[in-house]
Amino acid sequence: MPIVISFLKHERESWAQQIDAIRTRLGAPNNPLLFPSHYLKSTFLNIGGEVVLIENQSGLVGVGFLFPRGVDNLKKEFTMRFHECGAHERGRDPSWRESLIQSVQNAFPSTRITFYSPKDQQTYLRSNINAIQLTTGENIHIHTPTSSYAFIVRDLQRRFWDSTEDELYPTDIHSVKFRLATSLVASCEEKVVGFLFGFYKFGGPALPALWEQRTNGGLRVESQLLGVLSEYRNHGIAFYLKKTQAEIALLNNIDIINWTVDPLQFNNAVLNFGKLKATAFNFYRGYYDFNNVLNRVPASRFGITWLPNTERVKKALRETSSSILQIPEMGNKAIQKVNIGTDQLRFNARSSKIAIELPENWTRLQAEDRNLAIKWRDTTDRLFEHYLGPADGKYIITGVGKDAAKNYLVADMVNRELIDHLSL
Repeated sequence: MPIVISFLKHERESWAQQIDAIRTRLGAPNNPLLFPSHYLKSTFLNIGGEVVLIENQSGLVGVGFLFPRGVDNLKKEFTMRFHECGAHERGRDPSWRESLIQSVQNAFPSTRITFYSPKDQQTYLRSNINAIQLTTGENIHIHTPTSSYAFIVRDLQRRFWDSTEDELYPTDIHSVKFRLATSLVASCEEKVVGFLFGFYKFGGPALPALWEQRTNGGLRVESQLLGVLSEYRNHGIAFYLKKTQAEIALLNNIDIINWTVDPLQFNNAVLNFGKLKATAFNFYRGYYDFNNVLNRVPASRFGITWLPNTERVKKALRETSSSILQIPEMGNKAIQKVNIGTDQLRFNARSSKIAIELPENWTRLQAEDRNLAIKWRDTTDRLFEHYLGPADGKYIITGVGKDAAKNYLVADMVNRELIDHLSL
């Protein structure tokens, strides 16, 4: 029977509903080969992903999830992750695969499609990239994962975020053929102590005009998950995983790395802004619709923009130290605090720098006082929505600060000089 190709439309409200229906049709929540619902509803759409519905006269026969893979001769390349509907096993027929690929490429001009079935036997390749020695004397190796390590990465997701099976990422995405933009583990004497993975991404949120001129923004990396065992934290492993990610991206002529992060996790902010010298000017209220041990209230997120080819970031990656501003030393004229806890909000700040206070321990607060956590989330959501943006007069998060026991995000007012400084 001839097949008919159609693409899921990008209207976000109907997109989420259709994703749920598709995943249910494909066996969710009991199919470990499926991507998590929260990822497909949000980040997958933002990286330029597409969903292809494959039908014949009998109805839906399969679904293809198109993941950005690269750009070659101005053609966008996608990995089509194919899931069969029913037990017909059409996807195992090479000639049917070729016919499907041709149909998708005809319906989606100027693309190159690589067929991928998560049911196929996959190849994994360990490639050692970096090595560091901890102050404890232990040696940490950063490398791509083997098949057995890929299963450990999935198990660590469960442990770190107390996730259900249906919220975990499939193990096969770390295979050679699927082609993640970043697939790294940190191991100590063959014990996996940390991991980092991310996806290729077509385009992204608008950048300041000067950044558009100085970067190759057509193909980026969307960094998705990073985790380190609790007993190995505060030793720089997360930093070196991110440094390795940047080095790999630059080798592939990619000079923009994006990711999303909970803006209220101060330790993450120290890594992202104080050490890596990333920036944030995009904010998404209620970005994810899940609930877990680290996200007991609406999961708002910063959109991080990291420019690893700038001297500012290169210098930070060489030095490895944290930069935490001491807020009182800067004086009231140099920086304005725009909130005191969840009270006394200021929406009229016009100083060159502002400081946004964060809760002392966001994870603990969510566990112990959900109502206060909701108030903190709403307070900071309002401040971020008001102040952040890439246009002149708005603010970009560039650093972190402390005032005694209080934690702050520090943002700089956007002007030509700041944009120039951040992109050099």
